[in-house]
Amino acid sequence: MACPGNLLDIMDVNIRCNQEPQVTLELFAAPVSRLGLACCRGSARQRIKMGAVVKELGAIKRIIMANQNYVSWSTVQ
Repeated sequence: MACPGNLLDIMDVNIRCNQEPQVTLELFAAPVSRLGLACCRGSARQRIKMGAVVKELGAIKRIIMANQNYVSWSTVQ
């Protein structure tokens, strides 16, 4: 598994910020990766509920849109 510092190495190159790589990590890569890991827990009871996933993705989207001047990913809608 890639370490958090290497998340940018495994990300799609079309998902990046205009500024520092740290901004990409904080706004997008880390939150989405944490959410993905929460969906992959060994037991179904331990996994995050899909309703919570939708809420989390919405929150991530709102944060990205609020920081739009940093984000160059044009497909965020």
